[in-house]
Amino acid sequence: MWPNIMAVGHNFGCEDYRNEINAAGRENDKATWRNLCGLLTDADVPIESCFMTNWFIGLQPVRKQVGEFLSRPDSRYERECSELLLEQIRALKPYVILLLGLPVVGRAHRIMPTLKPWANAPNWSGVDSSILGPVAHGVEIPGTEVKANVVALLHPSFSPSNQRHRRTVFPVKKPEVEMIRSAIAKP
Repeated sequence: MWPNIMAVGHNFGCEDYRNEINAAGRENDKATWRNLCGLLTDADVPIESCFMTNWFIGLQPVRKQVGEFLSRPDSRYERECSELLLEQIRALKPYVILLLGLPVVGRAHRIMPTLKPWANAPNWSGVDSSILGPVAHGVEIPGTEVKANVVALLHPSFSPSNQRHRRTVFPVKKPEVEMIRSAIAKP
């Protein structure tokens, strides 16, 4: 099965996290991927249909797993990471893109201008109440010949305990499952 869904995280974690993963030879038992797999399973999406990547290629400093990735602006690095992500989108042609976490949701307009209403959302309420809501359908991605449904999701490592913050649009126990289902249902 060729992946037709793309999940885009922020970065590849920190050096300590990578060392732990390298020693174990896997990372599917870590909170991010374990919880994302749970969301996909609950939405009846086979995990094999999802390609997982990150906006930034690189690691956080030694033990810092969350927070701002770049300590200072680096336009060349940001451009190169965006170009790599666009190349992945061009090659895979996903019809659904899952953006994992507010930092990714907030910068997505840089390659998908339609998502500009999410750019300055200070929190999830701002994303959910934007003109787009939490799921943007038929988003054109310039330079890729791809049109995709894009879902703004909590970062999976925080998702299980924070679903209550997403119930404005989908007032159910697991609103992000319904968001994914909505994106998959409308090609």
